[in-house]
Order: sequence, then structure tokens, then C-alpha cells
Amino acid sequence: MLLEEVKATKQAIVDGRLWEHLTVKAQSHPKLWEAFHIFKGLTEYLEDGTPLFKQRAAFFTSPQDQYRPEVVRHCKRLLEDVSIPSSKDVLLILPETETKPLYETPIYQELAASLGGDLRILQVCFLSIPLGLIPVELSDIYPLSQHLAPRDIIPEVEGLVKHVIEFVRKYSYRQVIIVNTSTRHRPLIRQIKKALKTFHLIQIEGETKTSTIVKTVKKAISSAV
Repeated sequence: MLLEEVKATKQAIVDGRLWEHLTVKAQSHPKLWEAFHIFKGLTEYLEDGTPLFKQRAAFFTSPQDQYRPEVVRHCKRLLEDVSIPSSKDVLLILPETETKPLYETPIYQELAASLGGDLRILQVCFLSIPLGLIPVELSDIYPLSQHLAPRDIIPEVEGLVKHVIEFVRKYSYRQVIIVNTSTRHRPLIRQIKKALKTFHLIQIEGETKTSTIVKTVKKAISSAV
């Protein structure tokens, strides 16, 4: 049995799925799952064994997955390695959808077609649980569009809020516009609102036409320009 476990772990490392392998094993016993939470602060030990790109999508199944190497790596590189033009001084945050890649999301497609020159001053990001902010220009890079997560996953809000605030403060956006169509984003957005002064929330309840959302967003952007 021990030999089989060692073989399975080695194969998980080869496949780049060590985190998922450990997650499944840890949930087989309450004490193992309790011990697995130690990895929150030890992600760097799994970094070397986690490839940048994989053949299969990353699976997110619990709030604990916010601390897997792919997520931590994305948040770190977004703050340290990505440069956004200073001309884009208005940040628009759209809800992540099941449409992949994210730049094919109907809301973004209609906005891009109707905003014209205003798009030059607008940085569009998607708010993902558990990946955090995803700039539209990077949205097809693994695993930003290549992941699966259940709709009812409840995030650990503190880490995601910190990630969003650090991004906003790095670029000193004069206006932040957030479109919220999901109830699961509400605790996250509530905390973001407390930390941001230049904040405009567009709260959309129930089924709403994409064209209506676009008109509302355009109005908010016009007031920010």
C-alpha cells in the first residue's frame, strides 16, 4: 500500500497535479484536512513542481484552492511583472463568466464595440473566484481561462480583497467601476468598497439583458471621463 501511494504521488508530480492529489487524500480524514491547511503559508514549496502550463484545466473545488501555486503565482506576477499604461486610469471590473476565453464574454464584446475611443482610458479586468483579478489582455493565459470551479464555491474574502486593493493602489486609478451580477461576489465587493474611496458599484439583480448592462456601464464611464 505504501508503494502504491508513493507511485501515485510521483505520477501526480509528473502530471503537475500534486495539489489536487493532496487535496483528495487530505479530505479522506478530518485530521488530514486540518493539517492540509498548513499549506496556506507554504505554497513556495510546491512552486518548483508546478508547471506554468498544463494539458488539462485546473480544478478549483474549495476555498483552500486560493492558496494553490497557480493562484499565488498569478497574483504575484500580476503585481510584479505586468505593466499597464498610465493612460488607462479608470478600472472596470466585470464578473467572470463561463464563457472562455473571457474576452469573448458578451458584456465585454458589446462594450468594446460601443465605447470606441473611451476604451483607451479603460482597464478591463474580470473578477474571478478564486483567481482574483484577470486583465482582459491576459485572459487566455493558463490557467486564467483554463480552469473549472463550482458556482457555489465560497471564497476566503480577506486574501482576494487584499489582492484587488494592492492592484488598484499600484496604478492609482481615479475611478473603479465594478459590475456585480453574482450573489457570491457580494461579501468580496462589500469589503472592497470599504477600502476604496473612488468606487462605483453597479448592482444588477436577476436576469438582465446584456445591452441594458452595457448602457449602465457606459453611463458610469462617461461620468468618470
